[in-house]
Amino acid sequence: MKALNISDWHEAKEIRERIYSDEEVEDIRQELEEYLEDAGGLGLIKHPLITHMGYDAESRDMVTMLGRWLAQKRRGIEQFVADGNWSQVLMLHEKPWRMHALIEYSSWMNDEDYWRELGAIWCGIEDPGTYLDSLPWLFNPGNRRLEKRHLMMNEEERAALDAIVDTMTIYRGCAEGNRIGFSWSIGREVGEWFARRCTLGSRNEPGLLLVGECCRSDVIAHFTRRDEAEIVVNPDDVEIREAVSIMRMPLRRTARLMMSEMGNPVTSARILQFQPQAKWFARSPDGIHGLAHETRVLILSQVLAFMVRDEDLEIDADIVAWAAAVHDTQRWSDGIDPDHGARAADWILNRPDFVPRPVSLDRVAFLCRWHVPPDRRAPEMTPELKVFKDADALDRWRIDDLDPAYLRTKSAKQLLDVSHDFWAATSGSLDMANTFDEIVAVAMAKGLVVDA
Repeated sequence: MKALNISDWHEAKEIRERIYSDEEVEDIRQELEEYLEDAGGLGLIKHPLITHMGYDAESRDMVTMLGRWLAQKRRGIEQFVADGNWSQVLMLHEKPWRMHALIEYSSWMNDEDYWRELGAIWCGIEDPGTYLDSLPWLFNPGNRRLEKRHLMMNEEERAALDAIVDTMTIYRGCAEGNRIGFSWSIGREVGEWFARRCTLGSRNEPGLLLVGECCRSDVIAHFTRRDEAEIVVNPDDVEIREAVSIMRMPLRRTARLMMSEMGNPVTSARILQFQPQAKWFARSPDGIHGLAHETRVLILSQVLAFMVRDEDLEIDADIVAWAAAVHDTQRWSDGIDPDHGARAADWILNRPDFVPRPVSLDRVAFLCRWHVPPDRRAPEMTPELKVFKDADALDRWRIDDLDPAYLRTKSAKQLLDVSHDFWAATSGSLDMANTFDEIVAVAMAKGLVVDA
């Protein structure tokens, strides 16, 4: 199938240079505001085709920019539909809307494409329970051949399912309010992890670990690609044997167990070496991609660089630290700005004495340049790039868009609750002059950094 080069859309003169009339701008504004949410005082657009933080309805330039972006996406979808390239059609929709898009286009797809895309979307979404009412139909649509349903899985996953015993014990980590669901695991530790994650943001409410049994013949799919040993099965086909309350481990103990018992080398003196500076920023450093974000990512990157040693990843922690300190400094806005990583890379390369030797300026610039595009577009997913992108992702709590399915390292998944509380403790009003010191102090209090 022919693929449309996305860069061609940006170069399309009729889109890039189109001047919208007042009436057209108002139409775009009304469409966007149907998907407008408040995110800590900032406007957040969660449109099926675009997500944009910092929306200002009074800014004609912003509304026009987003209108052009919508036009580019719609042009791409139109061409991909004509080509029958359903993977790209669905990818052009924002993650929370891809299942809806699959339903919308399903009648045009053949059986093989439908089942493969359903499997891909399932493994990419954060909360399948959002689609609970649609799942019985999605997994058993009357117009689909069920003998093709195995195509939801890859070859390795199909072999893994065939190797499981006929009657299996499965586990589901959840909260009291979402006991019913299709997503389970054959790993008890996975279920416990999800149960604990359900306690994030709560005070004393426990998570639940449901222990059930099902027959292999009733399993819809078995996914191993996210290291969750996931079993997808209709809850009507599961017999619940036990429900166990799972309390959250206190953050202080969690951080110290993971770090200090391993000989935590992340010291306050080390973090100070890479302190982000307000003067590096191309605009005000007080936004959601400002000093506070850079400092949290810096600290998380160093914690991760230490932890991934157990995953046999060799990391140059200095390179990751410098990239964390500067990666968003050249943003022009808190919204859509796909070139900010490239600008940060160029900014660094134009300052040959920016980092001390023997740190490689080119490798720092590489991380900045490739932290924005999807992993598949990077020339190489180096260990440093994996750790850096995971550290950046662990601070997405601030925009309510952290999807663990996209984390690349097991260590990052271990830091989900820690990073949540780290963000929560540093997300309030900070004194801009003391932002760095205040966040480092919180990190020390929570065991992420040691005083030295």
